[in-house]
Amino acid sequence: MRARAEKKFIESMKSMAGRPVEDCLAVARDGSPCIESKTPVDIEESLGMYHGNIFHDAPTFPYAEGDDQAGASGVETEFENVFSAAPAPSAAAPSAASPVTTPP
Repeated sequence: MRARAEKKFIESMKSMAGRPVEDCLAVARDGSPCIESKTPVDIEESLGMYHGNIFHDAPTFPYAEGDDQAGASGVETEFENVFSAAPAPSAAAPSAASPVTTPP
């Protein structure tokens, strides 16, 4: 499977370059191209990246834990279980844009 993926990678590079790219690759003593490929599992095991995700760690944003929370999104505030989808309101008076409290 890995060899097939590497072959598809080279084919993709050829199509983007518009010409063969094999002559641009370093070659090992056995004549094989010096290409290292990693699966998400390989990346997680060797680098400790969550599920092999090379862009960020495990998501930490709020998510719906029940049907009553579906469709509500926002960001954390200083209060536990309180998320805001708008800028924090002034301390003077609550408004319609006040943070929404989610059930514990």
